Amino acid sequence: MIIDNHRMWCTRLGLIDYLFPESRIICCVRNPVWIIDSFERLIQKDPALGSKLVPIEQRGTLYERVEALTAPNGVFGYCWRALQEAFYSTLAHKLIVVEYDRLVTDPERTVAHIGRLLKLPEWRYNFEAVEFRGLQGLIRLSIRRVCMR
Repeated sequence: MIIDNHRMWCTRLGLIDYLFPESRIICCVRNPVWIIDSFERLIQKDPALGSKLVPIEQRGTLYERVEALTAPNGVFGYCWRALQEAFYSTLAHKLIVVEYDRLVTDPERTVAHIGRLLKLPEWRYNFEAVEFRGLQGLIRLSIRRVCMR
């Protein structure tokens, strides 16, 4: 099992299927409006981060930032197009689409469902022991899991 959060995987679905025929890709999806809102909140909270998300010449107004984020090569636009390509492809059955809001509001059932789809051994997760740790501007999530025997 490989767990990686790189947004490019949907564009490599054919290669992944060729190399690992039993593989699946989990895609966490959310209303695009809320995604853009989250980016804007991050930029407002940490203006230095904006330089990594939006080119300086497009950071003047909210409208310019939204346009930059949703552009074909923008942080959101690229991911959106990659997911659409995979979702409407002949390999769409390789995707497991997970609604972000469902994962947040009902993590236990959502994660259990993903485990069943992946045919993983049953695990009991302790969602009360979730820790967020910042690491070089990235948020890492660790969840303790306990084997059910």
